[in-house]
Amino acid sequence: MILEKNDLPKRVTPDFIKEAIVELIFETDLPQEILLGLIFDSLDESYTYVSRPTPTSYLGRGSQEVIVNKRFFYNDYINIQVQHGSFVFSCLDNYLGWDKFFAEIVLSLKQISTIIFPFMWLRIGTRYINHYPNKDLKEIINFNFTFGLPQIHSNSTSFRTEFELNSSKIVLNLKNNIKLPSKIDSATMISTAIVDIDTMSQLPTGTFGNELFKVIDSNHDLGKRLYFSMLTTEFNSSLQKEY
Repeated sequence: MILEKNDLPKRVTPDFIKEAIVELIFETDLPQEILLGLIFDSLDESYTYVSRPTPTSYLGRGSQEVIVNKRFFYNDYINIQVQHGSFVFSCLDNYLGWDKFFAEIVLSLKQISTIIFPFMWLRIGTRYINHYPNKDLKEIINFNFTFGLPQIHSNSTSFRTEFELNSSKIVLNLKNNIKLPSKIDSATMISTAIVDIDTMSQLPTGTFGNELFKVIDSNHDLGKRLYFSMLTTEFNSSLQKEY
């Protein structure tokens, strides 16, 4: 059973959130360089613009790492990465909590929306990647990975599923016993469980302003409802909740 919004806490401690991302897919006829200039002019003085090379997650010919320019606008709270056809919002440092994160996204989108040009929103996605060092996935969520040879113990587990929920597409990635560097000493590898929930919703043609903000908020709530519905009773009880 999927929990309702009213049953969810506004914030938990610790939150275990490694990365929180909101992505808006759009369509425009404007060239990328002109769009970047218009965005720079529309954002207030609290934002800084920087263009720096960032390695991609794939290898090119000859196993050479491909380098591309990722352009960023950031203030004291959030980062806005502008790619071809998408805005990607993320917290600058630690997770702000949804209320603050969402308020910053709305503020920046209101400024960007002052740009007058052919511009259409297509899709919204919210993705939360949670890391749990030194924990087994079965301690965190109601998930049991088994296959035809029960006597074999898996050293690590990776599970991916896609499904429809409330007219949205959910991509759920679960990983167990993944070796990741320690925050304290990068040479030390720690067994980590990962819960990665990506929630995507199509935007009706002509969505803008308050309608757009409502869809962003409800899209986030759907992923959050799914997450808390999956937690084990014991792990859920261990969290300090703020309502």
